[in-house]
Amino acid sequence: MDLPRVLIERNFDLSDYEVSDEISDSDSNNSCPILDNELPSEKNCEGYDVEVDGIILTELECPLCSLVLRNPVQLEQCGHCMCRNCLNKWKIHSRSHSAFRCPICRVDIKEERIFENKMVNRMVLNLRVFCSNKKKKCSWLGELRDLKRHKERDCEYEEISCIYEGCMKRFLRCYMGLHEERCAYRVTPCDYCEERVRVRDAKNHLRTCERVPIDCVEHCDAKIVRCEMNNHLANECPLHTIQCSFHSIGCDFLGERKLMKNHMEENVCKHLELSLQSGEQMRRTLRTQASIISDLKENMRLVQRDMSSYRKRIRSLEVGAFPRRRSVSQSSDASLDQS
Repeated sequence: MDLPRVLIERNFDLSDYEVSDEISDSDSNNSCPILDNELPSEKNCEGYDVEVDGIILTELECPLCSLVLRNPVQLEQCGHCMCRNCLNKWKIHSRSHSAFRCPICRVDIKEERIFENKMVNRMVLNLRVFCSNKKKKCSWLGELRDLKRHKERDCEYEEISCIYEGCMKRFLRCYMGLHEERCAYRVTPCDYCEERVRVRDAKNHLRTCERVPIDCVEHCDAKIVRCEMNNHLANECPLHTIQCSFHSIGCDFLGERKLMKNHMEENVCKHLELSLQSGEQMRRTLRTQASIISDLKENMRLVQRDMSSYRKRIRSLEVGAFPRRRSVSQSSDASLDQS
């Protein structure tokens, strides 16, 4: 394809725009058809709004949006170039008219004669541009094709969102470290149970965390892990109120564990007397139970004797009630045998 006349007149040097294989998908969309039948989304709907290092050729600017061409397409009839999405918007706007004409020279346009200008696209992508955050003191200067990657990954002055779910704050990338240290939505492991919780929920978590050491509920000056508190009270706490081990046989002492030793030493005789009384009571109970068991056995023997008598009477009644039926049955059986 021949170069536009204006480029030749300006002694344009093509060596500055050598073909590069590194063209991002977003900047060189070769999908067909060239134009769509719906309005483009707001994102990337016009040219590149960038500051170019040096003077930019007018042929690399879109005549519709006055920005650097994005995905340039060329009209074969008149040779004008413009952003693909800008031309598509013009097409949607022209639906109310009888013909689809070039917005510059008004020549009729046939959609099958619109093509992507890949050479101009490479020239655009090779432009050296400043970062759009230059006013914020970003000193980056590079090819247009690398601008998006620079802003998404490296630019310290690009405004970004917090990475933690729930945090809606936005800030410059250079403040990311400072924000993360203070972010209430930052997730961090609990110092005691290793469960990952948000900083804003840390205090509530510590109120229920099973591995947090807490003061004994009886105020014995011990620090006990929350999940072991019941065991501490049942077996260790000197201030926990407990019953005497002889409670089941009548000792009514109820006091702190630390007093139990003195109680046991001072009441040996009492505990021995209670034990003897309990043993005597148990012996009386055993004798009573043994008597009851003996009576039950005698009753069972009598019941079994009565049942045996009842069975004999039932059999005798059965024999007396059906003697004829038996004789008839026996005669019929004999006749069958003879036949």
